[in-house]
Amino acid sequence: MALPLPLGLLETVANRVIGLDPFSQRKLAALDGRVIAIHSDSPEFDFYLQPTDSGLRFLKQPETGPDVTLRGDMSGFIKLLKSDGAGFSDAGVRIEGDVEIAQKLKAVMEHLDPDWEEELSRFVGDVAAHQIGRAARGIRDWLASAHRTIEQNTAEYFREEAELLATHEQVERFVDGVDRLRDDVERLAARIEQLKT
Repeated sequence: MALPLPLGLLETVANRVIGLDPFSQRKLAALDGRVIAIHSDSPEFDFYLQPTDSGLRFLKQPETGPDVTLRGDMSGFIKLLKSDGAGFSDAGVRIEGDVEIAQKLKAVMEHLDPDWEEELSRFVGDVAAHQIGRAARGIRDWLASAHRTIEQNTAEYFREEAELLATHEQVERFVDGVDRLRDDVERLAARIEQLKT
């Protein structure tokens, strides 16, 4: 199945963003010539990435076989691109081949920090670009704070109000009880063995 967007367009956009972060571009250049196969199960499509010293090439078919293949669904690949530290297994993405290449590519994508203000200043000027950047950072920080608050409130509701989740103390008491029960069973089994002899 074909990609939802043409590979050429994806390549142009990706390289434009990578070009705004020289540090990440240099890190990506260290993978020059390697081939990474991307296989999405849902929606179903395949394509290949080939890092170069100037960015990424998006290919339908490489000249050589892949050094590493990443398999998963689109939501897993999107989760990997977020800088929240999710690992491949956390995202449901399987690795076949050279794991080190996959990890290096993920590290580059996670730490990608394009200078959006510099790019924007070419169109609107330095002062306006700085003001837009400051507003965007404020919105981003507010959204992150709102997300954390919603998570905390939801967890608190399920723990305290609906009593659907156990508290940390309840989990610890349960684990301690299981440990004590296991020890008691082992002692009882040992005592039964002694009585048999």
